[in-house]
Amino acid sequence: MSHLVAYGTGWLAAAALACAVPLPLSLDLLRRLHRPAARALERRLRLHYRLGGTAAALGVLHGLVSITRAPLPAGAEAGLWLACGAAVALVFAAALGAGLRALGGIERERARRRHLALFVAAVVLGGLHVLLNGPLPT
Repeated sequence: MSHLVAYGTGWLAAAALACAVPLPLSLDLLRRLHRPAARALERRLRLHYRLGGTAAALGVLHGLVSITRAPLPAGAEAGLWLACGAAVALVFAAALGAGLRALGGIERERARRRHLALFVAAVVLGGLHVLLNGPLPT
């Protein structure tokens, strides 16, 4: 598979995540400040849902198109395992996020915390993957 597709899908997944994160954080801040703009932003959360799902799909696609039979050094091999963990965390975060809309009360708060924890895990694992495998083809 071409390097452009292999690396591009990974960076597109990262970009989708970077665009998805500010929406719910801004909404939470506006709600805490009791601003009327919170209602308008609530309607835009669909974009957060779409971007999160897209990031998960692109993360899995990145893993599939990057598969190689070439022998790798130990650091690069470890980076690939971390990337697998990041993709799994993204898929679970997206699945949990999709179910958040149906929950209420304390269940919703618990699920939101898990959703955020999975996102943080995916970012940390993905960042370590980039450190070990490199951000661009060599």
